[in-house]
Amino acid sequence: MENTEIHAYLQTSYTSFGFKTISDEYLENGIPHIDMILENKR
Repeated sequence: MENTEIHAYLQTSYTSFGFKTISDEYLENGIPHIDMILENKR
């Protein structure tokens, strides 16, 4: 399982690689972020 914090504007790109959003949008240093996860497929 891979967890990552990304800039919110990249959500669509990460979703296309199989990541799923696991948080609401929040500000970090004044920049909108979201947490996403990629589950290992076995």
